[in-house]
Amino acid sequence: MSRNSRRAERHRAKRMEKHRMMQRARSVSPYRRAAAQGEVTACYVNEHWRDNGMAAVFVLRGAPGRGMSMASYLVDIWCLGLKDAWGRLQYSRAEFDKVIERQLLTNALVRLDIETARRIVFGGIRFAKQNGFRLPHKYERWTAMLGPEPDPESLDMSIFGKDGKLFFVGQLSDLNERLIRSTPQEFVRRPDVEWALEADADSAEDMGEAGYDSAAWEAACDALVDERAADMSRRCRDWLTSRNQVPHPMLHEAWRGVLNAVSDFDEERIADLDAPDISLGAWQDFEYRAANFIDADPDDEDRIESILDAIRQAMAYMRERGVPFDFKEEYVRVQREAISSTAK
Repeated sequence: MSRNSRRAERHRAKRMEKHRMMQRARSVSPYRRAAAQGEVTACYVNEHWRDNGMAAVFVLRGAPGRGMSMASYLVDIWCLGLKDAWGRLQYSRAEFDKVIERQLLTNALVRLDIETARRIVFGGIRFAKQNGFRLPHKYERWTAMLGPEPDPESLDMSIFGKDGKLFFVGQLSDLNERLIRSTPQEFVRRPDVEWALEADADSAEDMGEAGYDSAAWEAACDALVDERAADMSRRCRDWLTSRNQVPHPMLHEAWRGVLNAVSDFDEERIADLDAPDISLGAWQDFEYRAANFIDADPDDEDRIESILDAIRQAMAYMRERGVPFDFKEEYVRVQREAISSTAK
C-alpha cells in the first residue's frame, strides 16, 4: 500500500471513530446527560414532611452556563411510597426560584441535604415496591437527577410507615389506581394497615365502585356527628346562658358544621385552632369551612349570616373550653368500622 493510500486509510479510520463517538453521544438519554451535568445546587422539602407523612422534594441540578435541570418528587412516607416524579430539562436558576416562591405561598419549605433527599426518594421507590403499589410512569428519568439508584437493601427505611404500620390517607379511587397485588377491600383488612378516607363529594361514588355500601358508611358517620352535635350544643347553651347570652336557634346545626369541619381538617390544622396566637384569618377560614357543611341557598344572605352567627357562638365556646380534638379520632374510628363491616 502506497504512502498516500495509508494516509487516506488513517483519515478514514479517524472519521469513522468520530462518527461512532457522535452516535454514542446521541444515543444517551437526554435525562441521563442532564443527570451527569454538574451537581445538585439546590434542594428543598416541605417543612413538616415527617409529621404529615408527605414529602415534596424539589431539586435543581447542573452548573450555570452549562445547562441546568429541575426535578420534583412527591413521596407518601406513610403508605404509598413514591407517588409522582417530574421535572424540566434546560431550566434556569431564576425559573427554579419562581417555583419555590410559588410553593412558599401555601407551604413552608426548608433546605434539604442531598443524602436525605436520596433517602426519601429511593426509599419511597423501595417502599412502594415492597407493599404492592404502582410507581409513576418513567420515574427513572427524574430520579437520575439524584444520582445512581443505590442497592435497595442498603437503604435506611426507618422513616417510612407510621407506628410500625402502613397508614393510608386519601380517596379509595387513588388506592384502587395504585394497588397492584390486591384490591382495596383486601388491603384495608390487612393487620399491618391503618387508614382514614378523605371525604369529599366523590367519596360515595368511589366507595360504591370499590365494593362498599356507601349509604351505610355515610349514615354511621352522620349519626356520630348528630349525636356529638347534640351534646356540644347542650353544653354550649348552658355556657351561653351562664354568661347571660341568648343561644342561637341554629346552634345544633352550627355544631354539626363545626364537627364536620374538624373531621375534614388534618391533625396539624386542628391543633392550630387551639394555639394562643391563632390569627383572625385562620378562625374566619374555619368559620366558612364549617358553614359549607350546612345546607343553605347561596343567594339567601340572611340564612347564611344566621348560620355564621350560630357558628361564632360555637367557636366562642371553643375558644374558652377548647377544641374537641378527640372528635377527629372518633370520626375516623367509626368510619373505619362502618366501611369494614359493610363491604358488599
